[in-house]
Amino acid sequence: MDNHTEEHNAPPPATKAVPQVVPPCPHGLTIAREDFLSPSFSADAFLARWSAASTAAAAGGGGGGRPRTLETLRDDLGIYLKVLRSAMIELINDDYADFVNLSTNLVGLDKGIAQLEEPLKKYRGEVLEVQSALDETLAALHEKLQRREGLYAKKIALQNLEHITHTLDKVERLLGLSSGSERREPVEMSGDLVERVATEINHLNFCVSKCRASSFVEEMRPRLKSIGDHLHASLESQLLEAVAASGGGVKSSSEVLKRCLRVYATVDRVADAENLVRVRVVRPALEDVVTEKALLDDPLGLAGIFQGILKVT
Repeated sequence: MDNHTEEHNAPPPATKAVPQVVPPCPHGLTIAREDFLSPSFSADAFLARWSAASTAAAAGGGGGGRPRTLETLRDDLGIYLKVLRSAMIELINDDYADFVNLSTNLVGLDKGIAQLEEPLKKYRGEVLEVQSALDETLAALHEKLQRREGLYAKKIALQNLEHITHTLDKVERLLGLSSGSERREPVEMSGDLVERVATEINHLNFCVSKCRASSFVEEMRPRLKSIGDHLHASLESQLLEAVAASGGGVKSSSEVLKRCLRVYATVDRVADAENLVRVRVVRPALEDVVTEKALLDDPLGLAGIFQGILKVT
């Protein structure tokens, strides 16, 4: 009954391997093997558990067995110590041959290591040579890739220059100009032609902004300016005609006016369109309305002048 109580209160075994090596306690002792297998074993905690179990056994009427005194505990621990010593001696005897053979097997190991040293050094040297060759190849490949990238950039720049030249020639043909010609009066252009030329000029300006050949750009600027001036002159003429026609109630003039404004926005000359309307349309109309003679002749005086201005706008 005492053994059953101790085993019930004993902590669980720490691992599966340790109980196979540690022998169990002999039958009839007041202690159990599991009392000593916990990794956090404490003598004070063990003694406290043993005393509590002894007290519980005495209160339960379990006094028919061996008395649970400290002398009994000392005797039980002494018996179990002898069991452990015997088990340790048996364990050493079982593995003694392996311990002896271990030292025997180490004989001549230094010689074997020395024999492996030279081949290993040779292999190490060969590996370092291969690594060096790979590094050189990688550096050469990187250099060629950089050179190829530079050539590709130059190719793109050259294609851009060629595209600028071809586009300039095409636009000049559309406008009836020739390369290097003197400036002359702007030619009449239809609305579709104006939009087409405006799109080409906008693309040309973009290509020129990406061009790094400053001498080429400076050489092309007079031709670009000549094309822009011809386009601007045609736009001015069409815009003024559209504004005048819209004042006369012509419905088709609104489409022409929209196209002109769209072209001005395409070539980024909205400010020029505003200034043109301000100078060529609004100013002459206001000069006719806002005069000293009109102020004296109008029966409404200044209010009549304001009404005339509102009619203009």
